[in-house]
Amino acid sequence: MICFELSINGKRMTRAGIPGFAVLTSCLTWVNRKPKPGSRAVDHDLSISMTGLDSNGPSWESGTHVGWIGKKLKAGDVVQLRILDADKVDPPKSSEPRMSKAKLDAMKRKSHRYYLALYKKQRSELDEQIAFIEREVNAARPSRRDAASRMKTSR
Repeated sequence: MICFELSINGKRMTRAGIPGFAVLTSCLTWVNRKPKPGSRAVDHDLSISMTGLDSNGPSWESGTHVGWIGKKLKAGDVVQLRILDADKVDPPKSSEPRMSKAKLDAMKRKSHRYYLALYKKQRSELDEQIAFIEREVNAARPSRRDAASRMKTSR
């Protein structure tokens, strides 16, 4: 099977692999977030993770998320990722079932309701702003009667 062997600064950390139908991912991440309002602290993260999805269950929905490593890194670290074809791998350190279809559908419905409520709120606020601008424009525009009487007096 294809597997990933991760070494950091010359030390072998893990060998990850899943036989059969699977997804195997190694992700090296650097994040530098803006400080929160009122804070000067810069929030940053440099890390590597190795995770996967074991899809060897009875259906595509019954997969299991697995993880071998999630490790903080620092500048100067040497990260080596070897791609191997091997029979022996380290067991994952974490494992959790994939979300059921019912739970996923419930999350989607909740998400749809949230965005629909947000749309309605924003639409209401926009309607109020449009009405305010229309009142301002109409107040500044002379009426037709005023314009007609001005034309008569200027002749």
